[in-house]
Amino acid sequence: MLCPRCRTENREGRRFCSKCAAPLAVVCASCGFTNDPGDEFCGGCAQSLRAGTPMPRKFPSPESYGKGSKTSSSRLSSDLHSALS
Repeated sequence: MLCPRCRTENREGRRFCSKCAAPLAVVCASCGFTNDPGDEFCGGCAQSLRAGTPMPRKFPSPESYGKGSKTSSSRLSSDLHSALS
């Protein structure tokens, strides 16, 4: 594997260059996929590889469910209570 910074040949499997310590591979914290240095998003799960970037939500926030319809949640609670009785 050729170091992108100093062009030194490194053995396969190394994560950092043996000559200049530049990263040779970036492992995704979310899925473990090995990405090239300089990649901004994971090739395995599309997660941002930048440190401190929050993971995008897969689902809407709980607050968004039933917005403006407290009667629906009250009715659901009532229906659930009746079903369990």
